[in-house]
Amino acid sequence: MRARSEKSLGKSKGEDIFLNLLRRFGQFFCSPETWKVALPLLGLCGLVLYWLLFHWTSNADTAFVNPLTVPPELRGETIAGRKQFRLVVAPGKRAFRLGQSTRTAGVNGDYLGPTIRVDRGDLVDFTVINGLNEVTTMHWHGLHVPARMDGTPHQKILPGKTWTASFEIDQEAGPMWYHPHPHGATGAQAYQGIAGMLWIDDETSRSLDLPDEYGVDDFPLVIQDREFDREGQFRYRRGQQAPAFGDEILVNGTLGAMLELESRLIRFRLLNGSNARVYHIGFEDDRMFHQIATDGGFLNRAVATTRIILAPGERAEIVVDFSSGGEVMLKSFAEAGMLETVESFFEGAGNGDFNLMLIRPQATEQVSHSLPEKLNTINRIDPSLATRTRLMRLGGPISDQGPARNGGQGTELGGAAGARGGGGRRGAGRGIPINGKVMDMHRIDERVRLGDIEIWEIENRSGQMHPFHIHLVQFQILDRDGRPPVGAERGWKDTVRVASGETVRIIAHFERYSDPLVPYMYHCHIMEHEDGGMMGQFLVLEEPAELASLRGAPSVVLYITGLACSHCYAQVELFDQALAERKIELLVITPQAEDASRLKLQGRLISDSEHQWAAWLGLGHLEHSHGTFLLDKNVTERWRDTGFEPFMDVEALVDRLTALSTSSQQ
Repeated sequence: MRARSEKSLGKSKGEDIFLNLLRRFGQFFCSPETWKVALPLLGLCGLVLYWLLFHWTSNADTAFVNPLTVPPELRGETIAGRKQFRLVVAPGKRAFRLGQSTRTAGVNGDYLGPTIRVDRGDLVDFTVINGLNEVTTMHWHGLHVPARMDGTPHQKILPGKTWTASFEIDQEAGPMWYHPHPHGATGAQAYQGIAGMLWIDDETSRSLDLPDEYGVDDFPLVIQDREFDREGQFRYRRGQQAPAFGDEILVNGTLGAMLELESRLIRFRLLNGSNARVYHIGFEDDRMFHQIATDGGFLNRAVATTRIILAPGERAEIVVDFSSGGEVMLKSFAEAGMLETVESFFEGAGNGDFNLMLIRPQATEQVSHSLPEKLNTINRIDPSLATRTRLMRLGGPISDQGPARNGGQGTELGGAAGARGGGGRRGAGRGIPINGKVMDMHRIDERVRLGDIEIWEIENRSGQMHPFHIHLVQFQILDRDGRPPVGAERGWKDTVRVASGETVRIIAHFERYSDPLVPYMYHCHIMEHEDGGMMGQFLVLEEPAELASLRGAPSVVLYITGLACSHCYAQVELFDQALAERKIELLVITPQAEDASRLKLQGRLISDSEHQWAAWLGLGHLEHSHGTFLLDKNVTERWRDTGFEPFMDVEALVDRLTALSTSSQQ
């Protein structure tokens, strides 16, 4: 009992000492005199920390003495009127550092690939040979190509196999590029070095008085950050949502790049080929230069600037006057504002101050180039011509991965398509979603009508910047948080930065290449984000010819597996008779060629052997489900039911039709 009392007494004394200390600390920190001294000290510490984190050059110890590697040009071989290109993707080794050999991969070489040169109007065949021990693909970033030739995750190239992409180059001159796009492995393969530039020329580019002698006054600059381990190997580290960043800079695969060039007007075609890092590019002496092109081609006029910002996947062409001589460092600067810089540090994108390449102009015979006053004619797309506005919400919670049941865009690509109760695959709860969904190779997220102009409203609800890329099209920026674009942002783009909390509206014309079976992609171009599921799929579809005949009055469309199916037969027989009595148009569609004589239909029966209707209605493209659809007088879908079993409640559907007809008359 006594021991317990002594123990309690000791505890009480300890508590008193602690409370006294706490009281004294409180009195000290609550004293106005203390804060008069503490606040300036805290502010000074904050400024020092800011400087150390963001205004100390991260790679200041790198010696910029290695001559810049200029990738070889590849212009192809013309055979029977077509340009043939052979691209071998294979492992390699390169000595980025003296005495160390790094395992890499490249295209027609040990790291990166050649600069492919094509002309508008060329018919091309790109034969890609996979020399890796894993599946790869080859995507032509920025090119207008058929979906089957786009090099998405759907065009897999197995190890040791060959894939040929054949299409026509039909777009204006611009700095495109190519890289692998296998789902889940894009970041890792690109980090090894599989990428290259692809330049398009046309009559406009050839007529302009611009530097254009490859490797002399016209240079590709592929900028990448990499991390090396002690043995000189790439250290590719990524978390579930964490991008891969490096502390060393490669330009065209050269570490510590130095470029000797002529003292005159020089053209650089820049590509941010990094997996995740954003670059704020300029010169150490803050000299002025001119941007002449964006992702999709020339600007109307050159834009004078001291900085350009490139997120992963973005490109820019700049012209710089080096006629005054004197070496200068090409740099990526830290962001301008402290708040933005601190935010980007915690987001893991764009932070830091890096030297990129040392430039040493050499005295030489002057070659005269005068920057053209006019470069291009970009006609702005009229937003009033847009048929719809499509919302793309980046980040936020992951919702049901299955397709929306009544009129939604979600569609299954094969398998148990659109089964009742949601269907499809549910996300594993990881990754960053777009519109609440993470990537599913078996799901079509959006359907776009061929020829339509659309506005896509990209709303970033996540805590970090995302570069948003759309395959197939070049688009124009309409506004950022309501502010219209200025300067270079008025040019053609296929990748756009969307800051945390920002909404960017873009407009695009989907004027070519429909395919009812093979989708295009849209995704964040931080490669680890897209690999983690921040990607969706869209089909570009031609409107079925028979659809026009349904305009003017509400109608019902039945999609059936075939009249040989007893369920389908019963549904068609029931609906045909009930709807005919009420003078309601019925259209029956089946993927199988049917003999309609076995069932004397009063409605119409259409064979959908090309899957055009299946795609238009958003059904599966490998295994077709039963589908019942209600269309209004403008042939806009107002209700649907899809699943393994056909919808049989014809009276409920008639009630919906009656309500729809009544509302349309009011």
